[in-house]
Amino acid sequence: MNSALLSLQAKGTSKLGQAKSSVIVALKAMWSKDKLAKLEQRLQQIRSEMTMAMLVVLWEKERRRDDKGDSELKNQIEEISKAVNRNNGMLDDFLRELDATASDDDKLGPIIRSLHFPGIEARERLIPEPYAKTYQWIYRDEMRYKQASTTMRVQSLPQWLQDSTNKVYWITGKPGSGKSTLMNFVIHNPLTKQYLKDWAAPFPLVQAQFYFWEAGQSSMQRSQQGMMQTLLWQCLRQKPDLIPRVTPRRWMVHQVLRGLETPAPPWTWEELRTAFTIIASQNDHSFKLVLFLDGLDEFAGDPAVVVSFVKDLVASYGVKICVGSRPWTDFADAFDQYPMLIMQSQTRNDISEYITGKFEACRAFRERKAVFPDQAKRLLQDISNKAQGVFLWVFLVVRDLIHSLSRGRSLSDLQMIVDDLPTDLEALYTKMRERVEPKDMENSARYYQLIVSALKPLHMVTIWMIDGEALPDGDTFTKEMEDNIRKILQRRLDSSTKGLLELDDNGFINFLHRTARDWVIQGSQSAQFKAQAPRSFDPNLALVQVLTKQLPHEKIYQHIGHSHISFWSFAVLGFLYAGQVGSSPHTDHLLIQAIEEFDAALCQRATYLGNKGFVFTSNTIKPQPGVVDTRLADKTHPWYFFGRRNREDMTPPDPCFDHWTCTQYGASNFLFTHSTILGTIGIAAQFGIVPYVLEMMRRDKNLLKGGALSALLQDSLFGWQLYKYRTYEDVSEFYNIDEQAQERMENQRIGILMTILGHGKSLYTPCYDALALIEKLDNAFKIRIGSKSYWEKATMILDTSMRRRGSKKK
Repeated sequence: MNSALLSLQAKGTSKLGQAKSSVIVALKAMWSKDKLAKLEQRLQQIRSEMTMAMLVVLWEKERRRDDKGDSELKNQIEEISKAVNRNNGMLDDFLRELDATASDDDKLGPIIRSLHFPGIEARERLIPEPYAKTYQWIYRDEMRYKQASTTMRVQSLPQWLQDSTNKVYWITGKPGSGKSTLMNFVIHNPLTKQYLKDWAAPFPLVQAQFYFWEAGQSSMQRSQQGMMQTLLWQCLRQKPDLIPRVTPRRWMVHQVLRGLETPAPPWTWEELRTAFTIIASQNDHSFKLVLFLDGLDEFAGDPAVVVSFVKDLVASYGVKICVGSRPWTDFADAFDQYPMLIMQSQTRNDISEYITGKFEACRAFRERKAVFPDQAKRLLQDISNKAQGVFLWVFLVVRDLIHSLSRGRSLSDLQMIVDDLPTDLEALYTKMRERVEPKDMENSARYYQLIVSALKPLHMVTIWMIDGEALPDGDTFTKEMEDNIRKILQRRLDSSTKGLLELDDNGFINFLHRTARDWVIQGSQSAQFKAQAPRSFDPNLALVQVLTKQLPHEKIYQHIGHSHISFWSFAVLGFLYAGQVGSSPHTDHLLIQAIEEFDAALCQRATYLGNKGFVFTSNTIKPQPGVVDTRLADKTHPWYFFGRRNREDMTPPDPCFDHWTCTQYGASNFLFTHSTILGTIGIAAQFGIVPYVLEMMRRDKNLLKGGALSALLQDSLFGWQLYKYRTYEDVSEFYNIDEQAQERMENQRIGILMTILGHGKSLYTPCYDALALIEKLDNAFKIRIGSKSYWEKATMILDTSMRRRGSKKK
């Protein structure tokens, strides 16, 4: 390349101009398009690796800045801006040349895509379509809302959509009455869009929506951050020109690093809040903003938080917002001054139309109706009356009755069934379960426990493997194989759960409705499922075992949706399951074996990633073929660099640093002696996996001495949520796990801590160091790691042990 450049004369009036001109002329004149493409690819990879570490360090440093640091940063930015402005003309010309070949998506797409998260539209896709012509009444101006005991604000939806005074519209009703179905129907109906465009004129319309989903597998689907990130993602997709104003820091970084394959750091809450506030402030100035927020009662936090969010947007910026929720007191008190709609007071005709349509489509019903018209009419009327406006109740009952008709039951038999049915949904679920065949009870007990325990959506292939079914030869799933597996598993779910568990279009298993999940996890029902499952069955142990089976099978791994899950997310997922396995002599033995096999599978996965260029130390002692430039890659790739540095700092080098765990490190500004020394044992201690840690301590007494003891103590004390990963992978989606599960892991870690302190040697210094680290720990990390009671217990145990050891020294 140098010789090529030297053979051409540079043009331009400045050094930058001469350099730019020389490069362009030389490359165009002497290299083919293919060579240029290869050079570009190589340079992009090299530059990406060189900038990634710098970007993350700077970004993290900026996030932790205090007020003084913020001021200094602003001053630095101003100085940089002045310097940039001095070279404006030259840089503008250069950027214009780049922009000529870049699409809008190239320019701003990465920023918008950085807001996307897995499952961002999952809830919306799962909401069923309305039946036939139901819900059309929502667009009638003459609609009125009636309730016996109260007088409510009367306003039809079309009036509200075009009204500039009433900013909030509340859709409420009983569980299962169809609130989300109506909300989704309204959001995507062309009439809604037309009414809103008329209201927004002459400004353009910006519309966004979010569906809180308690049963979602990601905390983002039910959190304030998830809501804000989704709304921002949708707004910026419609108005990408707002990006430089809404998020100037990200836009500036993107301009500098444009074209690199460098992932952006995760969005912080403060960043999201500020960005969305800027968007809201443009309402009535640059555009008209309308939001639809469904399932407020499924928000994972204090209802007052989401109520405050809605009211602040209305009061401060005049944003139009339609909300949907159950009629909780928090929402009734907050929205009683706004127009509202109570679902069960409006859907009687829809329910009657649904019942009639479904039965009339059944040949067996038509035949019996022709003989017994009065019986048929009474049956349909009684179903409608007993539904009490709850569409879900109607759906379940009608489906079951039509199935009975097709098997030869009479109208009189059906009438007896209807007369005996409870109107309460959870009581109906219990009644349905009583009709499950005894041979299917065991399957349903296992399936319910697996779905409730799963931290990620379970694919049908996962259940297929847990059921002990064989995998296709060569791990290849043809369309025919997949369809057959779907049919087989759908029949199992129908017979064992009566349709309360169902398969979605992508092959993932979900509860039919939130109320079904609520019924499964309630105390008495949950205990019954445990009793009905095989004695040796533990759902969390089964999930660890199936992850281990899936990990080495790359085609299956990709097929069931794991390809987007990072290495450490997969590891965290498996160890979280392991930390929830119930303790018994039988399961303890199986859990220890499962951890060893899972570790082996992770090592195999690390080797696979190493061969792909995502390099661990054990894969880079000898450069791997296929990497663009092995001499550069094995020195700069973060997975390699930090692991190798840690390894070489050891005297003599510790073989543990050839292990995948070496890429974990402390997330604060002080040193932790943690799992990079202990490997899998340290990780297991972080997740409170007591049987495995105790067995390793029994096998190796050196774990209770010196540096190993300090590492084990710190791992059990601080848990997994403190640590970050040299691979720059984000596992924060798992931070907000179930409170009961978090408490269980805290207690198990305390148990490990007490065992260490009860059997360890020379404990004074490790206890002193641990207490000092606790004092240095940021409050944000403390809250993430454990509850207040956890820290009180841990501190007391360490302090007592240190004092006891100190007194013995004296």
